[in-house]
Amino acid sequence: MKAFTDFFTIVYDYSFAIQLIAVSFSVVFLMREFERSWRGALICLAHISVVFVAETAVNLAMFVASASLRGMQGINFPLSHFIIVVIYTAFLCRYPVRNRLVLASTIFASAILLNELGAQIMRLASVGGGMHEFLTIPAYLLIIAFTLLMKKLSLNEYYEVPIYSAVIVVVINVAAMVVEFSNLVLFGAVMGDKFFCFALSMMFVVCVAGYLLVYFHCCERDENTRLQIENKLLESDKMMLQLSDKAVEEMHELRHDIRNQYMVMDVMLSEGRYAELKEYFESMKSGFSKYAARVSTGNHVIDSVINMEVLKATANNVAINHRINVPSELGIEASDLCRILSNLIDNAIEGVLRTDLNEFEVDCIIEARSEYLYICVQNAINADENTQKLLRLNTVKTDYKNHGYGHKIIKRIVEKYKGHIKYSVEDGFFIAEAILEIKTGD
Repeated sequence: MKAFTDFFTIVYDYSFAIQLIAVSFSVVFLMREFERSWRGALICLAHISVVFVAETAVNLAMFVASASLRGMQGINFPLSHFIIVVIYTAFLCRYPVRNRLVLASTIFASAILLNELGAQIMRLASVGGGMHEFLTIPAYLLIIAFTLLMKKLSLNEYYEVPIYSAVIVVVINVAAMVVEFSNLVLFGAVMGDKFFCFALSMMFVVCVAGYLLVYFHCCERDENTRLQIENKLLESDKMMLQLSDKAVEEMHELRHDIRNQYMVMDVMLSEGRYAELKEYFESMKSGFSKYAARVSTGNHVIDSVINMEVLKATANNVAINHRINVPSELGIEASDLCRILSNLIDNAIEGVLRTDLNEFEVDCIIEARSEYLYICVQNAINADENTQKLLRLNTVKTDYKNHGYGHKIIKRIVEKYKGHIKYSVEDGFFIAEAILEIKTGD
């Protein structure tokens, strides 16, 4: 009971309350996305309040436990903050796992380092009259400032953090925590040393530098991906121009053929050679089949991608059966539309080519349904295919890293447009279905 009373009379002062508010804000603001509205602001405030109460409760429990467990004295706040960060990140954060690890470890390490730095500066100053507690406030404000910087330079604008970058940042933050915890365990919370203040400052700088390194690495990788997509779109536009030129040439051929065919049929008809005329008509069907129709939906991006995929499929003796019904504008970025369609269709072409069928076909449906764009691509599979392996999206490609990245690209694009992606196997077909929200202008 005495420990309970001591917590609120000795530990829980205005400085400690501000500290808990700062770290609660950092956890919630970084680990969740909220609507930019009054409703979103109220939900965010509610989360911060709940985390603040939880931080208080866990700190109280740790402080009471430290009364009997001497080894816990001085580390109640770091352990409490660690517990809260882990729980909130695990259950309430929806970011990719690597992004979570980078964000959680960085904000945890920086909060602990800055908290201890503020405490050390306070002890070094030894200002009387209770004013020493005021010296810790700048450290808590710095926690909030760094949180705002991390939010502005958010990793969640990009695809999943590369594993080696995530490992480097986590190792840096863990190393900083080992140094900090070693100090607390060996020396407690009473030392005030200039060298240690400098060491804490440098460790915080290293944590900031580690996060910035990962962020700019993600920026560079995303830029490379964007350039690849733009090159792919340029390639598809070039193919479309070639298709257009070829279509004009074929139209001239067709007009010339029709004129000649008309003259021949006119002679047959005038001479009453009806049996020969009928046979001639039958032979014309196969002759005109070479003038294949090009996809022309009115949507420039979809036309470019599908026609490019048709050319690629035809080169591999694969037929693409398509049903497309879309408006000219979908409110979906051209690069995103190109990436999701080309990845899904390329995967289907590669999948059907692995079968032992006599004819290779890929079915593609693209339709605007109410406020959503529906995409369905399916291909046949072998009867003895391991369907569980297919649904786990395992690949037999030599370039398996890029192939796996393609599936991640699809997943992130779908999430970006508040939709979902579903893979299934039905009646000997592997089916990929995606739904994306169509963003209409206000």
